[in-house]
Amino acid sequence: MTHSTPIAIVASMDPVLRDGLAASLMLGARRTVTLRHDLTGHTLRRVVSDSTGILDDTAIHLEHPCSTCAMSTEAIPTLRSLVDAGRWEAIVLAVPVTADPHVIAHLLSASVPGAHLARVVTAVDSRTVQNDLLGDDTVAERGLTASGADERSIGEVLAAQVEYADIVAVDEEDPVGHDLVAQLAAADAILTGHYDVDDEGVFGHRHSCDSAHSRLVRPHAHPSTAHAWTIELEDERPFHPDRLVENIEWIGAGRLRARGEFWVPTRPHSVCRWEGAGGQLAIGVDAEQSEARAGLSRDAGGGADGAAPTPGPVPAVTALPRTRLVITGVDPADAARVRQAFQTCLLTEEEWADGLAPWLGRADALDPWLGQRAA
Repeated sequence: MTHSTPIAIVASMDPVLRDGLAASLMLGARRTVTLRHDLTGHTLRRVVSDSTGILDDTAIHLEHPCSTCAMSTEAIPTLRSLVDAGRWEAIVLAVPVTADPHVIAHLLSASVPGAHLARVVTAVDSRTVQNDLLGDDTVAERGLTASGADERSIGEVLAAQVEYADIVAVDEEDPVGHDLVAQLAAADAILTGHYDVDDEGVFGHRHSCDSAHSRLVRPHAHPSTAHAWTIELEDERPFHPDRLVENIEWIGAGRLRARGEFWVPTRPHSVCRWEGAGGQLAIGVDAEQSEARAGLSRDAGGGADGAAPTPGPVPAVTALPRTRLVITGVDPADAARVRQAFQTCLLTEEEWADGLAPWLGRADALDPWLGQRAA
């Protein structure tokens, strides 16, 4: 059997937690080497180390100062050389603090011959996670952006790291922070302490990019606890486009993490993504799911968004999307507000009973977010 070297991705917004976890894995039962990257401005610092000490510490100038560019231009060749060296049984890849492990895992999944992805691990500090996840600081405001142009919220970055991970290492110093992380972790993720991550649990399992991606597409709603809550709001009815614009802040603003999908009757074949964290909200068309839905609707006799179906009636309801938002927070008053706003935005039962025919060709105010509808 051909040997394959496991590569574990370690992510964290806290470089001390990231480096501590990486070192713990490096000093485990396997002969392990760590490849760490830190990004400052246009400079990428690459540090390679194993149990004998630092093997390489190099500063590299990047034309494009972003973590994804760094992974594709520098990390992949370095990982290939470490695998080819044949000196180590496992590799830890400690990624830049603002990196999205989803993107990096996808880049690496088939790019390093002789290796495979082991589990993705994210380390979180329970004492800072509430402010990081639900506050309104941006990456640029924290001075963590390489170019000064990264306007992602800290919450967006941290949520991406927690929700994609196979293992989430978090302490219990702050029960609110701990429970908040537990609410966002995937249903099949392992939640453990900082010092309880062992090398067999990480390197002895393979990471599935497909399974991990499905966690993001359809997030799990965990039962609420005394310190943090998650509500799942789901309905077959779409949002009324005008009421959505009027009430969007009541659903999306504040100290919340919100994920899901929705649709509007003026665009019956567009599955729209809803992503909110740290006071920022992003909505847009999910092209992959929309195309799949459009195929179903064409089979059922429907037409493109805004166009009359040819031939036959409006698209069959069975081929339409559903509206589903999974929202997490810590203040019970926010949960009540969001529930009410969600119901307000939906078509009423009377409007829904009229079907989609009244909406065909009708204008809406969503072009800035969803783009222009197909002719």
